[in-house]
Amino acid sequence: TEYKFFEQSLDTRAVELAALRAWALPVGSGFLGVLAAMALWTGRLRRESASHRHTADQLARSQEALQRESGRRLQVAQIQLALQRAATREAFANTLLHQLAQHMGFEQALLCVVTGERLHALARYAGAGDSAQAQLQAGSDVGVLLEEVRRSRKPMAFVPQNEFGLRIQSSTASMAPATVLIQPILAGEDVVAVLELASLKQLSADGVAILTDLMPFVAVSLDRLPTP
Repeated sequence: TEYKFFEQSLDTRAVELAALRAWALPVGSGFLGVLAAMALWTGRLRRESASHRHTADQLARSQEALQRESGRRLQVAQIQLALQRAATREAFANTLLHQLAQHMGFEQALLCVVTGERLHALARYAGAGDSAQAQLQAGSDVGVLLEEVRRSRKPMAFVPQNEFGLRIQSSTASMAPATVLIQPILAGEDVVAVLELASLKQLSADGVAILTDLMPFVAVSLDRLPTP
């Protein structure tokens, strides 16, 4: 009798174990499947969120670039409008330097036109001396650099060293510039003028882009306007 009870007990445990296996394995597998699905879904959400952030960042940068380009084009148009009122080359050159100073923020400038094989100073912004030509002749180092840019037809931008002699002059002070930009003004393949800008700070990329956009208009205008 005891043996039968023991055998029945084993049979009952076997049934319970079989039932546990029958229910626990599918439930456990389902639970693991749910966890795996949740992990995959979470990873997908993270990837999509990162993709949306990247797209939003790209869109913001594109909008910012478009706004900057639109603002730059507006400034170029304003400068061209002011330049169209000039009746002579000298008036045009002076207006150009003053307009560029407002939009680019430099402290000193010199514009020279090519006459034969030489440079003649047509206008200046700030600086010392009685005239633009006097300023050109007084700054021998500047004259050498302007001639080099005229011959190479390539712009030159640099930070002058102390021994180089380039200074931003005023009636009360003389300061070393932080940056100097010398820009040839081309009409086709020919250099018609050379522009030198000196600033106490680095020129912005937008400011240089404004200058570059204006160069074809400036070249045509200098060639068209009379000299009094």
